[in-house]
Amino acid sequence: MAQTIGRHALVGLAFGPIGIAAAVGTILYFVGAIIGHLRIGDLKGIGPSTFLLVLGVGALVLRIASL
Repeated sequence: MAQTIGRHALVGLAFGPIGIAAAVGTILYFVGAIIGHLRIGDLKGIGPSTFLLVLGVGALVLRIASL
């Protein structure tokens, strides 16, 4: 999954709408990961997912601001 996200991010650097779609997909993926960790009670696993979620939100904000 990380390789797919990386490819989308690289293509998204060249094409704005694809970058926005990639960022939204990344955000949704990591929101789902956080929900999954919470459902099984794995609080230690939330940290990395939250960090990557914040990076996805930052990428989305920066991509929208650069259009």
